Amino acid sequence: MKKIIFLILTINILSIVSCCNEEQQIVGIASFDAFSLVNRTSINTVTDNFMLEARLDLEFVSIEFDNPFANELYGTSCEYDMVNQIIEGSITLVCDKDFMLNGETVSAGANMIDLESVLLDNTLGSFSILFGDSFTDAADFPDPFIYTFTIDFDTSDGLSMTDSISLDMQL
Repeated sequence: MKKIIFLILTINILSIVSCCNEEQQIVGIASFDAFSLVNRTSINTVTDNFMLEARLDLEFVSIEFDNPFANELYGTSCEYDMVNQIIEGSITLVCDKDFMLNGETVSAGANMIDLESVLLDNTLGSFSILFGDSFTDAADFPDPFIYTFTIDFDTSDGLSMTDSISLDMQL
């Protein structure tokens, strides 16, 4: 009897800790927003350190269980695999107007990702472009108009995605 209970417990423990593999794919950009790095709120007017965040629209593709008992249990956890990946080298962020950075003109249409003072943080389901002190202290947006920032990137399965946000830059 002890052997049977031990066997049942062993099977249950293996089932609970067994993993599944959930596959998702990027199908679009769910949102492209600006957030203050100072007070962590959504913004339309930039006055200090900020970030632009692109949340990806993910679609469930499939799930595979490593253990046939796993789908009967509530305690299983899944690893997430992306079927397609963002090609990091394809990410571009451009502004529609010229602005100044460290006394030099950054031309409209120049890839801001290439600027030393801009940081890219790529995570599962989203990526952020951070503009900290080294950017905001050195940037000057002389026009009193709204600046439009456009993000573009490609995925490993050939999709091209783009989105824009307009911000009142008061740096």
